[in-house]
Amino acid sequence: MYSYLRYIIIILCSLSFAGLEITGVPSHIKKNIEQRINYKIRPKYLTYNEQLLDQLTRETIEAIKPYGYFNPSVSISSDIESPSNIIINISLNQLTHLKHIHLEYTTPPTSDLNDSLQQVVSSYDFSAFSTENINDIIDAVKFSAYQAGYYDILISRGSTVVNKATNSASLTIMVTPNDMNRFGEIILPKGASPKCFKRYHNIASGDK
Repeated sequence: MYSYLRYIIIILCSLSFAGLEITGVPSHIKKNIEQRINYKIRPKYLTYNEQLLDQLTRETIEAIKPYGYFNPSVSISSDIESPSNIIINISLNQLTHLKHIHLEYTTPPTSDLNDSLQQVVSSYDFSAFSTENINDIIDAVKFSAYQAGYYDILISRGSTVVNKATNSASLTIMVTPNDMNRFGEIILPKGASPKCFKRYHNIASGDK
């Protein structure tokens, strides 16, 4: 009985995987896959079986999505010479692009603000649908709003629709303009010349 149990333990230990090799992707994507798998699965304590393969595939695909690849091909195998090492072979396939970016306002914007923001988002049409690009779009919208005098504007990512058949995506950005910031009463120090002020500062009360 003792020898039988020992045999089972040896087999299970040989199936546990200790090494992970990822091929077919750039180093920054590879690093993200490794970090996600190590966090989600903790490979050193698991056994190589169909359930593990399915989970590895799911986590690999999720780790790739932030870079704009929604149709990757993933195959997983073990090293012939060292079965405890897992090899994940990846083909990223086509990059998903932003087909349409929709601005949804919680309160009606001025036509000037809307035109300005629409111009910003349209410059990202057909760019990669990646987390980095989405963050860049939101930052660019904020900056454009600040330039227009809307310092209290609130911007967040709304809904997203990904069409895997066409490798395209539609993104909604939620915008709450709030009030435009304007200069209030301009008070000059005692003895200061209003003419001198106007010569060097082209602002007046009510300006944005």
